[in-house]
Amino acid sequence: MRGPNTFSPIWRLTFWAVCLFLAFTTQAQIYKWVDEKGQVHYSDEPPENQQAQEVKLKTRKLPAAQVIEPQTTEARLLPESTHIKAKEPAKEKARKKRPGNLVMYATKRCGYCKKARAYFKANKIRYKEFDIDKNQAAHQTFKKLGGKGVPLFAMGKQKMSGFSAQRFERFYYKQER
Repeated sequence: MRGPNTFSPIWRLTFWAVCLFLAFTTQAQIYKWVDEKGQVHYSDEPPENQQAQEVKLKTRKLPAAQVIEPQTTEARLLPESTHIKAKEPAKEKARKKRPGNLVMYATKRCGYCKKARAYFKANKIRYKEFDIDKNQAAHQTFKKLGGKGVPLFAMGKQKMSGFSAQRFERFYYKQER
C-alpha cells in the first residue's frame, strides 16, 4: 500500500518531462519605459497606457574550469579545487623579476587564502603573509586598508579583496606596466 505522498513512476516521469519542457521553452521578455515624471522603469510586462521598448539581454559564457593533475606529493594532499596550472615561460620570467612586494593579509582557517597560497607556490610567486588573527599590528594595517574579509592583497598602492586566479593575474600583471 502506498503512503499519501507517493506517486506512481508514470506521474513522476510526466511531471519531470513537463518541467523540462517548460524550462527550455520559457523566455522572459523585459520592457523599458519612461513615465510622466521621467523615471525609467523595467518590467516583464509592458505598461497598459504607455509605449515600451523591449530590452534585448546579452549573455556571455563563463570559461570552463580546468583541473590539472598534481606533480608533487605535497600537491596531491591538497583538494582538487586548489590545483592550478603553472603559466607559460614568458610570464615565469616576468614573475622572477618581480621585486616581491606582494603582501597577503590572511588567516589560517580561510579557504580562499589556502587557494592563494597553493597558486603562489605553483606559480613561484613571492609574497609576504600576515596572519591578522595572530598579529595585532597586521590586523590594524588590514583595517586601515579597508579590509573587511580575507584574503586581502596589497601591492604598491593597489589592493584586492578575495581570490580567484583570473582576478589575481589581472591585479598582479597590472602592476608591471
